[in-house]
Amino acid sequence: IIDGNLAELNVIGNQLIATAKNSIDLNTKINILDSTTLATGQGNIVINEIDSLDIRNVHAANGNVVIKGGNLNVQNISALDQGKNEGGNVSLYSTGSIDDDGVNTTQIKAKKLTINAKGSVGGNLLETDQNRSLDTMVDELAIQAGGDVSFIRGYTLSGTIDDNHISVNQGDIYSIGAHGGASIGLSFGPYF
Repeated sequence: IIDGNLAELNVIGNQLIATAKNSIDLNTKINILDSTTLATGQGNIVINEIDSLDIRNVHAANGNVVIKGGNLNVQNISALDQGKNEGGNVSLYSTGSIDDDGVNTTQIKAKKLTINAKGSVGGNLLETDQNRSLDTMVDELAIQAGGDVSFIRGYTLSGTIDDNHISVNQGDIYSIGAHGGASIGLSFGPYF
């Protein structure tokens, strides 16, 4: 399912449920996204949303996932490369915030997760860390955010983080980079 006009909206509605044998590449104005590729070849999922989006279930069976939009609320996203038995990459770009759905069993699964958000990453700061952290199962996580950052199960962390707090509830931290005079606050569980 490929965008033929490259510039105009392709899908306008409340919910998009799309399943394709190969790639999905669309410009949308929707509220809810459920998308799957069953690729035997390359099966990337690329969604350019004009405003906010509730990402329910997005699964690229043999490729990468790229989602751009306003505020993004994340449930399940996975990018797998079945032929190599390893993960693909997930990239999320938001002109607002990228929030977790508040359910710890939903996750972003990928080899590498890249996040670029003008606002916070993780969710409602009034919730406990367990309920607001962005749940991930990735080998590498690169974040650039304009607000607070909270996630679970990050394995390798890198990126530019400005005036944020990072909360890692599980996993190991291998490296963190801060540039331009940014400060990073780390919060560990009660076992430290």
